[in-house]
Amino acid sequence: MEQEDKRVSAYRIAIGAVAILALLLSCALAVLLYKFYEGRYETVVSESFQDGSTYSGQVRRGRRVGFGVAAYPDGRRYEGFWKEDIFCGKGTLSYPDGLSYEGVWVDGRLEDAEISSEEFHYSGAVKFMPDSVRVIPDGFGRMVYNITGEVYVGNWKDGNRHSLGRLFRPDGTYSFGRWSSGSLVVPSGKSFADGDRVYGVDISHHQKHISWDILALYCNASGTVYSGKAKSYTYARPVDFVYMKATEGESHKDTKYLEYVQNARTHYIPKGAYHFFKENVGAAAQMRNFFSVAVFDRGDMPPALDVELDPKVAKNYGEKRLRDSILVCLKMMEEHFGVRPIIYTGDRARSSYMDDDCFAGYDFWLARYGKEPQNEKYRMWQFSQGGQMSGLKREYDIDLDEFMGTYRSFRNYIYTHQKTRY
Repeated sequence: MEQEDKRVSAYRIAIGAVAILALLLSCALAVLLYKFYEGRYETVVSESFQDGSTYSGQVRRGRRVGFGVAAYPDGRRYEGFWKEDIFCGKGTLSYPDGLSYEGVWVDGRLEDAEISSEEFHYSGAVKFMPDSVRVIPDGFGRMVYNITGEVYVGNWKDGNRHSLGRLFRPDGTYSFGRWSSGSLVVPSGKSFADGDRVYGVDISHHQKHISWDILALYCNASGTVYSGKAKSYTYARPVDFVYMKATEGESHKDTKYLEYVQNARTHYIPKGAYHFFKENVGAAAQMRNFFSVAVFDRGDMPPALDVELDPKVAKNYGEKRLRDSILVCLKMMEEHFGVRPIIYTGDRARSSYMDDDCFAGYDFWLARYGKEPQNEKYRMWQFSQGGQMSGLKREYDIDLDEFMGTYRSFRNYIYTHQKTRY
């Protein structure tokens, strides 16, 4: 009995020691956590500084962090996010003369910004002027001139238009080419007017390396774009539109589509999505795949259905059965996007199984290389599979297309083309 009491007593002592040790460890942990988090909690303050500036916002350990507003003696005002007393994150720096810079700041610097004043609004790449907190356009960007209504989209250097760019005017005309120190350099011998013809390209994941800032199509002195390797690099046309492969069949999604969508948006190029039609897959399943990724913004090209069956294959499959499936896709596209789609196909296919009244209400985008399509009615013509484009690493690997009309009619087309709802 005595030995048992001793064992119980020792057990109780051990339990007590463990409890005391756990308590000590908890206290030590609490002290460490306090030291770790001491001063890390953000508080909201209003402060004035010796240089005359004021700050209202979040601070941590005496430094401006999080969101806050600073006003400076020279009239500048910054409203946005901070990190360790430096502009960092989304914010707007305003000047008393009405000029403002808005964008995402990184360690007190802007790389892309919105610059606004009474005279203009700029969106794009910027750089800081030497020994100054002011920034100027530098790189690719878009400038809207509030007084004249003109819009410049293109490259900049040190605040001036430089390299490839296009100046749009309110009357629907534009000037395109290479700029130097703010002025357009017109090459000698140029005999065509900008905007008298409209060219575009269609791309997919096969065109892996595209430099969107310098897109252009080489042409001769009369303005005809070369269908193969350029014979001269003196003259160029802008890329007026870009079609992008979005999907194929019921499951395939192009790996570059969403990336290209964003690039087209940031470079202000009208874009279009196309679906590669497979005759042995249900129309509804194909369209569900297309709708899962394809986007349409106002001012875009209409969605396209790419039908590339050889007429012999179509005949064996059943031409009426094929047309019925194509029509289901077209009607689903129109219902989904509120826009009448366009049909891409070969010139021979159009004359064969697609020469039917059921397609009378649709525009056609016809492919024929070396010669114009034999069909009289088509909205666009794909005239080359091996064109050359400035900005493409593999220069001779691009499909070239021409819209049948001037740039003014093109703009009218993409904004009013058989829209069924808005």
